[in-house]
Amino acid sequence: MSDLTFARLHEHLVQALPELSRPMALMCEDDIVSENGVPLQYLGTSWVLEVYLDVLLALRPSPLRDAALTRAFVFVDAMFAAEDQGVVGFADIQLIEGQRAWWFQRAQPFLGAHFLAILQRWKEAGWTQATAPDAPVYPPVVRLHDLYEVRPTIAGMLAAEGITLADLLAVEHTP
Repeated sequence: MSDLTFARLHEHLVQALPELSRPMALMCEDDIVSENGVPLQYLGTSWVLEVYLDVLLALRPSPLRDAALTRAFVFVDAMFAAEDQGVVGFADIQLIEGQRAWWFQRAQPFLGAHFLAILQRWKEAGWTQATAPDAPVYPPVVRLHDLYEVRPTIAGMLAAEGITLADLLAVEHTP
């Protein structure tokens, strides 16, 4: 995925995670976060990707959830490896800066080499807390509202494992 570009990030996201096609289409129709059907990446694309990652990470491990997170973090790692610095900056700002310790603890098994290298270099506070030798297990706190039907998409993906939309709506704990 070395051809990742900031201007087409929303398209790259759907190529990597086709299950997000509907949420991205809904977002592209929203004239507050898009112009002529093209999302404003920081306002639009980030909302879809962050909700997807937050909700999946907040769930208990399972084969389908873990497979979805593996695919998502392969895409995220490719973002950190992109030649387009706009993509790298987007990933850094949206997925590292200010991220909470619980998120890093649960994401750690899925993080790729490029993501880890940036974490090691920047030593973000949440990462430092999450990886401290005596770090407690932090409870998930999903702080994002789902404006584009990401939760119904995840519920459909995980239905075979007994996950329902009601389960996912209960995951949102805004501090």
